[in-house]
Amino acid sequence: MLNNCAKPRLTFPKVLSYYNEYKSYLSMAGMECSAQSVSGVIAAACSGNVSQVKEAEQAIAFLESQPGFFPILAEMAIAPDIPMTFKRMAAICLKNGVTKFWRTTAPNSITSPDKERVKKALLCSFREPSKEVFSQLLEVAAKVSRYDFPKAWPQCLPCILEVSIFHVTSIGT
Repeated sequence: MLNNCAKPRLTFPKVLSYYNEYKSYLSMAGMECSAQSVSGVIAAACSGNVSQVKEAEQAIAFLESQPGFFPILAEMAIAPDIPMTFKRMAAICLKNGVTKFWRTTAPNSITSPDKERVKKALLCSFREPSKEVFSQLLEVAAKVSRYDFPKAWPQCLPCILEVSIFHVTSIGT
């Protein structure tokens, strides 16, 4: 089950180029939800520059209602060659978004196809080497499983068991 994890499409050089492009078009009216725009927003949120962080917060608030935003965050959080600060920010935004928008009764709730992409990424997240990112993603998985297991996410428990066995056997060797 864990071997079915797709390679994330984002790389650190791509994120940096997206950030540079993001700075050139901060108008949210024309912003689309793409890996490019989300990467730029996450990079701006991690910049440390107060005005860029505020603009990034506004952009995140806008993008939260756009289809595709949360799966891109999930894929960014598990991408192996993205800096930890960006991965951690993506995981935190994902966790906050799942809390607010996962339920179907929530305004601007996450679409079913987006939920499936997030779940797939979460199943791959159990291999995350960073404890900080892993703990955020584990919290997301706990929230999603609380909402969706067993009806909408039956493979959750078998995957957790597989991961547990893997970790127990790898500790013993």
